[in-house]
Amino acid sequence: MEQRVFGIKELAEYLGIKPQTIRNRLSSGTFPIPVIKILGRVKFDRRDVDRYLDRMRFSYESGLTTPKRDGILSSQITKKEVVSQFPILPVPSAFKGGN
Repeated sequence: MEQRVFGIKELAEYLGIKPQTIRNRLSSGTFPIPVIKILGRVKFDRRDVDRYLDRMRFSYESGLTTPKRDGILSSQITKKEVVSQFPILPVPSAFKGGN
């Protein structure tokens, strides 16, 4: 019988990612799979996980990537927009090396 509900460690193993990645994304509110609380423990329904994986397969096969929170697909965001969100800061002289 297959396991229906995953804890963070089991989900991480199932997805091939580190448990801390899941914890970080849960903490920031950006984890895309719904959480179930059972006796105060964070759990994930295998059906929700598989639905998420199916959506990712569809997105990948159709040339799309994961949707952003505001509804804009990341494939629609230009390099210029990304760079504007993460400006390049000058390197302090202590790190430049030389004299």
